[in-house]
Amino acid sequence: MLVQIGAAGSRISTMTATVPAPLLSFLKQSGVALTLADATSEDFPLLFVNDAFCKLTGYGPESVIGQNCRFLQPPEGAGPVRERIRAYLANDANTTERFLLSNRRKDGTPFVNVLYMTKIFHGKTCVFVLGSQFDAARIDGRNDTLYDSALKDDVRQLSVIAGDTGFLMYGSIEALATSTALIAQSRGANQ
Repeated sequence: MLVQIGAAGSRISTMTATVPAPLLSFLKQSGVALTLADATSEDFPLLFVNDAFCKLTGYGPESVIGQNCRFLQPPEGAGPVRERIRAYLANDANTTERFLLSNRRKDGTPFVNVLYMTKIFHGKTCVFVLGSQFDAARIDGRNDTLYDSALKDDVRQLSVIAGDTGFLMYGSIEALATSTALIAQSRGANQ
């Protein structure tokens, strides 16, 4: 895998595609926890994490870049959801998905993660997987709506930026409609 980070982290390249500077800039400034993984590598290593992700998980970029996000899983693993994530990643026809899973922060503190994933294509090839992580247990009804709204706005803007730079995101907005229900489901399971 070839990964290059340009001046001040302005570009990331893999063997298949380069993340344009406007897209990276957007990912950096987002208040939503975001990750970008290399879909051209078998284990989907992380190429980028933003500050919101670092704040949520306690991990700095230097300790997670190049790793698969499964380092967030507890020692006993993610359970059945892991197979659902693998099936999603293996099927390019399934472009967006949400998962509810138990994760752990760097300090070992558990959290219920609402994981949103969408694939970014260059031509017909999936080159990146964008992930958004959200601690469902730390919020109230008002904040989950704010998260939903912020993520929808981010995905809309990312779709425009991606399109302007030759990348495509399919079906992303529709997949976001379920987050409030998924968060409510996680609360019910934890009570």
